[in-house]
Amino acid sequence: MEGESEESVDDTPPTLLHQATNPAGMAHVSTQTEERDTDHPGGQWMRYNPGNASHYPFSFIGTDQRPCVAKYIRYLNINDGVIHQGTDSKNKAVLGTPLYA
Repeated sequence: MEGESEESVDDTPPTLLHQATNPAGMAHVSTQTEERDTDHPGGQWMRYNPGNASHYPFSFIGTDQRPCVAKYIRYLNINDGVIHQGTDSKNKAVLGTPLYA
C-alpha cells in the first residue's frame, strides 16, 4: 500500500550445511499428509519434493537395476559431517551417503 515501507525479503535459500545443522529451519511434512501417507517412515523423514530447494534427490539403483529416486529423505548430523539418507517407505531399506557442501 502507498505510504507503507516494504520489508526486505531474502529469497536466497540457506546453504545445505545451515539446513542440516538447523532442523528448525527445514521443511517438514504436515501432520495431515503423514496421516494419509501410510508408508511414511515417521520421525524427521521428509517426502522428497523436487520443487523444494532444500530437498536434494537421493538416487540409487533399484532391485530392477534401474535408477530410482527415494520417496523420503532426511539429513543427519554425524560427528563433523552430514549424512544424506533416502528410503521408499517405513519398511524398506534405508540408504545413506556423506553429503559434502
